[in-house]
Amino acid sequence: MLTRPQLADIFDRLGTPPAGQKLNANAREQVPVREVKSRVGQVIAILTSRKMRRGIQSESGHVEFTVTVSKEHTNDVLEYYAQPCELRFIIDAASYTSSLGSTFRDTRC
Repeated sequence: MLTRPQLADIFDRLGTPPAGQKLNANAREQVPVREVKSRVGQVIAILTSRKMRRGIQSESGHVEFTVTVSKEHTNDVLEYYAQPCELRFIIDAASYTSSLGSTFRDTRC
């Protein structure tokens, strides 16, 4: 997990606007923004993260957990959060919520 000075340096290098910095700060302080729940056919999986120094919960033993493990072991991902913010997408009357957010090494997202 990055320190605040390390994160500020990345924001400066990437030219991250204040709104993006605020979104990241809120995600870091308030994760998860919603309770991780087990739904029909899903399980709650918990990865004890060395990178993040905390347990990271995912709502699926397959897709989300696989992404979490990948983020844990990829050097290009500096930090990641489960349920970092609520972004709603409405597609054909169905609503979807973002589940994982990441800070990548030297990459514009």
